[in-house]
Amino acid sequence: MKKLICCIFVFVVTVKMTWAQQEPLIPKPDFGVNANEGQSELIITNIAYRLTILVTINGARAAHLWPGEIAKIVVNNGIVTVEAQVYDYNKHRGWYPDGAASSLVINADSQSIRIQVNKDRKERAYVILSTTTSLGTQNQQ
Repeated sequence: MKKLICCIFVFVVTVKMTWAQQEPLIPKPDFGVNANEGQSELIITNIAYRLTILVTINGARAAHLWPGEIAKIVVNNGIVTVEAQVYDYNKHRGWYPDGAASSLVINADSQSIRIQVNKDRKERAYVILSTTTSLGTQNQQ
């Protein structure tokens, strides 16, 4: 029994170390950046347990989120398409998309928009609009 527990422990540690060595697809966005006049901020949270998510904004890669991570992305006001897709890692293939992407179209108008990325039963990502707050209201508090 001790050998089995020891083997499981070594396996888990090895998997964690391998996972930790993987570089994200893109660098992390700067969370300290603030929206200026004519801009909105998207605060995106990956609440999908065990899944890494690639977020694209209007077709451009914006964030690669590990489980539980949050990214803040400043966008210009107007129609914005937020797309999320599960990405997996294989040491032979590197990062690759694993399933269909989910998208959400929003109208950004000087707002702080909170978006959550979760998964369905088939481990596919989907995007949820959580809350929207006017940046003018947020700055007055």
